[in-house]
Parts: sequence; structure tokens; C-alpha cells
Amino acid sequence: SGTVQLVTEDGKYYVRMTENFTFDGAPLPIVALGNKGYKKETATVKLKSNKGVSEYLLPSAIQPTDYSHVVIWCE
Repeated sequence: SGTVQLVTEDGKYYVRMTENFTFDGAPLPIVALGNKGYKKETATVKLKSNKGVSEYLLPSAIQPTDYSHVVIWCE
């Protein structure tokens, strides 16, 4: 739960979890993007922290504006 922001800096996209972000835990959580569910090709960044502020650089091949959701996914 909590707030997630999509941030652009110097032409790069980041997913930023804010202070109120919390995740109840799971094995190997990955930050991904999706529309009505996650898209496997976007699941490239390991979740750094289950609580609070953290930031994740998205690979340049991913166009985050094509997606409507940030998803924490576990394979």
C-alpha cells in the first residue's frame, strides 16, 4: 500500500516509493509495470525495501507511460 510516483530526471524514468509505502513481504519481490496485471517484460528491478522511500531506475527499453500501474511481483 502507499503512494508510488513516476519521476523523470535527465531523460531517465524512475519509480519512486514514497514515505507511506509498505509491502507485507514475499520472496524475491520485483518492481514491474502493467495494465490490468503485470507485464513480465517490465519486471526487471528488485524491490530494495519493504517500507518507506526507495527509487528504481527503469531500463531505457521500457516506456513507462505505456502502462497504468506499478506492480510488486513475485515469481
